[in-house]
Amino acid sequence: MSLIPTAFLQASVPTLLILVAGYFAFSPKPDEHERKAKISTSLFCMTLAPLFGFYDGLFGPGVGSFFMLACVLLLGQRLLRAARNSKLLNAACNLGALSVLTVSGAIVWPLALAMAGAAIVGAQLGARCAVRFGPRLIKPLLVFVCCLMAIKLLLSADSPLGAWLQHWAT
Repeated sequence: MSLIPTAFLQASVPTLLILVAGYFAFSPKPDEHERKAKISTSLFCMTLAPLFGFYDGLFGPGVGSFFMLACVLLLGQRLLRAARNSKLLNAACNLGALSVLTVSGAIVWPLALAMAGAAIVGAQLGARCAVRFGPRLIKPLLVFVCCLMAIKLLLSADSPLGAWLQHWAT
């Protein structure tokens, strides 16, 4: 059982995803040059990385976008570098989850292997597209995926914010 109420996460995550999308949609070209980091990599690794990992294990949606935003805003990274690092950080979270679920025996192996294969193919295609097209692909795709994930979460049957919005719209 979680110490954080599920309803709070279900209401706050779509809002955070929309804010991430808004930041990248309306920010000037963040990829022109690396900026001065606001925090050190060590501080990031000791504080935010475990916090995002905890969130990923607890609830999950959008953690890659949160990592990317943190890399751009706090570590001053260009968009392509932030995308690359967020993929590695998200993979580390997934390996942590895999180890916990393996020990507990809660993995459906045929499904897990199919998902891993699809993730490898998708990662290869995504990396090749990111290298070829750079930020002109990453930025709009990030905005689109964040908005799509927020809409999906808002439309889920157990979304308190989605229920409130539907009630307010009628």
